[in-house]
Amino acid sequence: MTEQTKTGKLSLYLKNSYALADVTFILMVTLTNTYAQIFLTDFALFSTTTTASILFFGRILDAASVPVTGGIIQGANLKQGKYRPWLVIGAVLTMIFNVLIFINWNGSSGAVLPKAVACCLIYSLFCASTNLAYTGFTSLNSLLTSDPKERVALASFRGLGSGVGRVLSGYLLLPMIALFSFNGGSQNVKGYFITALVTSMILVLGYINLYKAVGSRDSNGTAAGSGAKAKDNGVSGKNVMGLILTNRPLLCLFCADILRILTNLVTLSIFPYFFIYVAKDLKAAPMFFGSTAVASLVGAALVPVISRFLSKKAAYIVGLVMLGAGFAGATVLKDNTFAMVSVLVIGYVGYSFSNTLSTAMYTDVVDYGEVKYSVNARAIYFSMYQMSIKIAAICSTGIAGFGLAFIGYQAGMEPTPRVISGINFICLALPIALCAASVLLLLLYNLSDKRMEEIRRILAEKHEN
Repeated sequence: MTEQTKTGKLSLYLKNSYALADVTFILMVTLTNTYAQIFLTDFALFSTTTTASILFFGRILDAASVPVTGGIIQGANLKQGKYRPWLVIGAVLTMIFNVLIFINWNGSSGAVLPKAVACCLIYSLFCASTNLAYTGFTSLNSLLTSDPKERVALASFRGLGSGVGRVLSGYLLLPMIALFSFNGGSQNVKGYFITALVTSMILVLGYINLYKAVGSRDSNGTAAGSGAKAKDNGVSGKNVMGLILTNRPLLCLFCADILRILTNLVTLSIFPYFFIYVAKDLKAAPMFFGSTAVASLVGAALVPVISRFLSKKAAYIVGLVMLGAGFAGATVLKDNTFAMVSVLVIGYVGYSFSNTLSTAMYTDVVDYGEVKYSVNARAIYFSMYQMSIKIAAICSTGIAGFGLAFIGYQAGMEPTPRVISGINFICLALPIALCAASVLLLLLYNLSDKRMEEIRRILAEKHEN
């Protein structure tokens, strides 16, 4: 047994800590991704257009911060390690700004513009803070081990954590908001504020635990799975674009991820409106979010089994096809809420295949990039993973916010046929097209399992010399 294989094995405690960290992150970020828009329109009392502008421009600033945060992490060599300190730093900053989003802005009275600008800046700082935390988190996947099976296993644990986080979010967030509203179950600003505080504190605890679990495996960029000689190389700013734009697998995965994530974020943003104003069944919202979250958990648990028969690329594509088919079925069954949710549950099993394997595929891109460019740009490439989330979020915010304004949505008003038709299109038809486009991009991704075996052999020889 080689030294690389020995050091590549990860403890169950570390894997569970990695999963738990994603549970806490998903719980916190789902509150903001799903309920920030409806909070700002219906409780903080900003107009629909103002809310759309706050979130849209905040997301643009957020996306602009991704290369900055990636460059900071890539260039920094803190005493506690290269990546794990950013878990704690990012989590604490995220907690602060997330809580500030859910304060009583009272956007319907006096000085609306300054309030909107302040809210936009706070929202963008919240997103930038999550960039620091999550880039550090995802970068650990390739840092902690070079064993391909362990990398898939770690990605699967992350997927399981994400699934558990979605389950908890689906079933707990609305009840928590109602509980902390202290008003007979009626939602109010206080309920959202306290829920944001509680979920953010849980995030900090989860990331501190992972920081401790990683321990000496992150020693200023030393890759535990590759021996002490494998270190991240400094990357100058002028070379970053070349490392990105000439990396075909990275670009294909990056663009496919944007469309996949956009599908999910549009769903998160618009389905609360669907259940309130179209289905007129608010109780179905926890059922939908909870059930699809359970489906994601099941999908993540199946990934190690599926990986025995399919390559990561093939399993990713199968997952997208299942998700698109789920939305197609939901379009047909939209008049029956229970049936619609049921077919989407099956689709979200597939979504979890793609979501789970994405980070494992990024670790392959990191190894490919090191062989091609003789540079280990781990933080740069994983910041691209973050960038895919941010670009998807910008598009989702624009679709949800300005889309609602375009179709004539007004909070608390009986929906017109145009509003109902528009919500149906955004919720059900658009995701089908996004899934199809994502599949086409994945077909161009050219890192096969056989090619990765050769790349890992080259890297092993390089690190031994």
